[in-house]
Amino acid sequence: MGTKRKGPSLRTYAKTLEQLPRTVAIKVAERGAGVITTAARGSFDSGRTADDQPRPLGTSGNEVNLVVSGNLRAQALRFLHDGTTRIRAALTERYHGVMVGRFGVLPGARLPARWRQLLGLTADGVLTEEARP
Repeated sequence: MGTKRKGPSLRTYAKTLEQLPRTVAIKVAERGAGVITTAARGSFDSGRTADDQPRPLGTSGNEVNLVVSGNLRAQALRFLHDGTTRIRAALTERYHGVMVGRFGVLPGARLPARWRQLLGLTADGVLTEEARP
């Protein structure tokens, strides 16, 4: 998991959105949070990292089941927007090490390419809607 990811972060994405009219940027952030929540849960459910790599093995060399109680997926595996252009992971300290560090379920500082693409498509969709008379 020590590879450095290339590309923008959620902070960079928020700054890019700030260049749009405020109401449009907020809509994009709101929809974008849902889109990357779906992407994160899809990766999680398929046993892959956020970067679409196989999930690392456990300390015994076995595949790890991160769905013991369902709390990890339900509580930590979602993204929120704060009513502005910012999107953030709803990640409690309890799950941070497992989610980001050990198993790569959520990306570190940079967004995976697929998530960037999904956010771009979301922005395009909102901009298209807003351009209609």
